[in-house]
Amino acid sequence: MAKTDPILKMPAQNFMDCELSAFDLFEALCWGVLGQQINLTFAYSFKRQFVEKYGDSVEWNCKKY
Repeated sequence: MAKTDPILKMPAQNFMDCELSAFDLFEALCWGVLGQQINLTFAYSFKRQFVEKYGDSVEWNCKKY
C-alpha cells in the first residue's frame, strides 16, 4: 500500500529495514493511540487483547496468527 501512496512512499522507503510491531494498518493505528496514552506495559497487554478481539487472523502451517 505504501509503495503507491504519495504520502507514505518516502517514509516507507526510509524506514524499510526497521522492525515493525504491527502487522497491518488497523494494528498500527491502535498501537499509535495506545502507546501515547498509557504506560507501555499496560499498552502491550491491552493492544494484544484489542487486536485479538477485533482484528483479523490468519492461519498458516496449522497455527493461528
